[in-house]
Amino acid sequence: MNSTIGSYPERTNISSHTLFHFTSSYDVIEKILSPSSGQRISGFKFSKIYEKIAGTKLAYFVDSISFCDIPLSMVKNHVNWYGAYAIGIKRSVLKTLGASPVFYSHSKTDRIPHNSNSNSIDFFKSSPWFTSRLKQVYGKQVFENDGELYFKNRKFYNEREWRIVGNIEQMEVVSYKNESELIHYRKRIAPSYLPNIEVAIDDIEYILLEKSTDLPNFVSFVSTHYPTL
Repeated sequence: MNSTIGSYPERTNISSHTLFHFTSSYDVIEKILSPSSGQRISGFKFSKIYEKIAGTKLAYFVDSISFCDIPLSMVKNHVNWYGAYAIGIKRSVLKTLGASPVFYSHSKTDRIPHNSNSNSIDFFKSSPWFTSRLKQVYGKQVFENDGELYFKNRKFYNEREWRIVGNIEQMEVVSYKNESELIHYRKRIAPSYLPNIEVAIDDIEYILLEKSTDLPNFVSFVSTHYPTL
């Protein structure tokens, strides 16, 4: 029996010093890495997202950039959902730019409303910094293929998401009956016009490419725009 207190060995690292931003497109990788000024890249673009609030028929819309705190050894399952291209940035850098972990909740989480009346809407609107980082532990992920919507169940908690939020004062909280309403509403509201979040080229820890055939284009891109690397 080990009688030493507090010395249990940590055998598996479930988090990383790098936060990953995933995409399904090689073109997006080049857009992110395009030079801005000096040795800085054009960076990450805000997008308008919605999140359903667990235990309610409420959802919020906000401008966001998402990253995941996932070590490379655990990336495989994630790329199957969000794309096999990714850029990994030092977590310490993203923290200075406003990135924080989201707050995972479920239908029994205390201290937050679990109904969809006007009082609940007022509660979530009154705390935009908190609300804009709420995410369900488990729920449905929507996908669109040739205009057709389909859903898959997803344990979002496994993503360990970090998020940079913009324009929280413009966050919207709405009630809905089915998710298709939220998807159509997001298409109608104004897109994000916030400036990109830029980082230095040296702040990049990893770049993940899906196919070996992407490598020649990537090498050519880097040698053209960053010849001193």
